[in-house]
Amino acid sequence: HDNICLRGTFETSIQVGPSGNNNFSQKLKTFYTQAANVIEQKEQIDCFESPTITLNARAINHEKQEIDLHISSPVLRHPKIFAKDVELLGGVELIGLEPTLIKKARLKAQHLEVPEYSLTGDDLFVEIDSDQLKLLESGNWPNIRLAAKNIAFDQFTLNTPVMEIDLGKHPKLAFHGTSGSLGGAADFEGYINTHNRSGRLHALGSLNLIDMIPYEVRERLPKIIFEASPYYQIKLNLNPEFSLGEASIKADVSKLQVDELTFENISASASYKDGIYTIRDLNINRKKQNLYLDFSYDTSNYDYHATLIGSIIPDDYNTLLPPWWASVFRDFDFGQCQNISGDFIIYGNAQSKLTDLYYGRAQAHNISYKDVTLDQIDSIVRGCSGYTELDSLNVTCSPGWVSGDV
Repeated sequence: HDNICLRGTFETSIQVGPSGNNNFSQKLKTFYTQAANVIEQKEQIDCFESPTITLNARAINHEKQEIDLHISSPVLRHPKIFAKDVELLGGVELIGLEPTLIKKARLKAQHLEVPEYSLTGDDLFVEIDSDQLKLLESGNWPNIRLAAKNIAFDQFTLNTPVMEIDLGKHPKLAFHGTSGSLGGAADFEGYINTHNRSGRLHALGSLNLIDMIPYEVRERLPKIIFEASPYYQIKLNLNPEFSLGEASIKADVSKLQVDELTFENISASASYKDGIYTIRDLNINRKKQNLYLDFSYDTSNYDYHATLIGSIIPDDYNTLLPPWWASVFRDFDFGQCQNISGDFIIYGNAQSKLTDLYYGRAQAHNISYKDVTLDQIDSIVRGCSGYTELDSLNVTCSPGWVSGDV
């Protein structure tokens, strides 16, 4: 280092009298010797740019001293780590000139980057117990406690996390803690293998799952606003390169806005395994509308299967659902509809705009079918591709009625 600023104080007892002066001079000389020894260890703090080192020495007895250390630096530059506005606090015990770590080490940083692991963080505070620091002396990784304004690891972001990280089995990092998100908080635990970028995550509470979705997928999603904290139970197993292995999610979300649609409540269970996404017991409540849905999607062949029952206005959801949804109801006008209910089974392929098969029953009041206004309709609806059949049709339209098949 060309520029090290060293400050220090020491506390000691002295004897009054001529002999005491000699005693004080000897202790002062010892203090300067210790300060010089600190400077000689500059290779160990070589990563700190223009550091300021502050030490406070206290004599415990004639053989033992304790020294508090405070190292501050505008930049920490290491082959694997970059940090800004760094402070390192710790304490050692000296018996003679042999140092022993006796206090927790605390590291503060305004910003941190670890490019090798795609890790960044802001306003970090790290604490390492003294017994764990001894592992560093032997070349092993310690356990740490960490708090931060935010931490981003690859595509995952945690806001205001407080967590403990076990580095003892590096490159496998085990962790547990809490994180704030969307006006709430969540408990989490799991591990990450930094070598092959795999891992496991269990979480319970309020999480911003949108931030966990890859950016290129997130850009294609509709605008989503949480007006209340959502509640999740999540289990994720991540294969190498953080590809999704298995997933299990239970969700309960209130006051959710998607594009221009506002939902009072949405609850569901979802899972992913062997390339198949499954949604079970999806319950949607919106104004006077409600819908119960089960859905599965096979990523290997793009086939999907849905069963639904409820009372909704289908046109409201055209912008949120695949094109086949609008194609099913393209001949209907629900603009003046007072009530509609039904239950359907739908099979199809995501690469086609039309469904392979759909079958169900629909009942409605005050709708239009191909520009014909219907006061009331009750029918079995079934079809495939571009074909639709209305079976057991019963229609009332003033001043008459129709019964039959179309």
